[in-house]
Amino acid sequence: MAETLAALARNAKRKNANMKLAIKDWEHDLAWLKDEYYLKHKYTWVWPTSVNQGEKPPAKEIKPEPVKVYDSSREFLTEQYTNKAGELCCQMCQSALPFKLANGEFYWEEVPISTQIESSPFSDLVLCPNHRAMYVHANESETHLIEQVAKGKSTEITLKLAGKSEILFITHEHLKRVLPAAINVQTDVSPYSSVSKGLINIRNLYLYESNGYWHLTSRNRASLVSTTSKSEAIEWLKGFDSYRNFSQPSNIKEQVPPVKKAKVKSPLKSPAAMRFGATKKVTQTSSYKTGYALCTVCGGDGGVNGGCWKCGGSGWM
Repeated sequence: MAETLAALARNAKRKNANMKLAIKDWEHDLAWLKDEYYLKHKYTWVWPTSVNQGEKPPAKEIKPEPVKVYDSSREFLTEQYTNKAGELCCQMCQSALPFKLANGEFYWEEVPISTQIESSPFSDLVLCPNHRAMYVHANESETHLIEQVAKGKSTEITLKLAGKSEILFITHEHLKRVLPAAINVQTDVSPYSSVSKGLINIRNLYLYESNGYWHLTSRNRASLVSTTSKSEAIEWLKGFDSYRNFSQPSNIKEQVPPVKKAKVKSPLKSPAAMRFGATKKVTQTSSYKTGYALCTVCGGDGGVNGGCWKCGGSGWM
């Protein structure tokens, strides 16, 4: 039967008629026979092929792996952050959680990445009690965290908790699963996304009023933000410094940026002038009034440093 099915498929492929559907059925039956009888009984005779000589074998269909469904963030996080020793670890200190319950499970409470992100099995973090308290009550980098998660590139994100820099570790799978939700809210929670990349790390800024608006700019007058009140601009800058994880606030000068003075380039010196010194230019007077003529040796320039032997450096004869 296998030889017959293979021959039918090979002959059909050599015909000009459109027999794709029949060929597909014969090859499907041939594959089923191989799985059900040939492979299970470990036969040694050569299994027939439906591919003609010189024909490329059909590409194997790659089936996508099924996406695992999780009922809760506790199930997902336990799977992601349990090490090879069977210890559930904090995403900050990456150390095992401090104690277990009577049922043998580590005690911990889920912490939302942000209240702005829609709740799902992937929107929480697993933290030890100390870092959980810091994250909930002394987190100065919520906006920065959402932006970094939305980029989906780094598995280590720097945060500022209780005035100190901490590193949040997040697995590739966790990052991939929470990425769509973070992208959806990034524009809503990040008022600093419009700031030019060249101004992200600038510290010396100028604040001044013009045409009824308060402008916060760099020295080159590149604008960071324009507001209707001075206090609003200052508050915006405080949030911007937190967003940039600056330990010290930016320097503000309440004035219009001064205009830079253009540098005057000195004229290039000739090789003779560099060797013997600059030639002092002699302002010539009209030969009509004085009755003198230009020196025929130096041509009226007095020679190098006024050393013409003919005119004595005057340029006239």
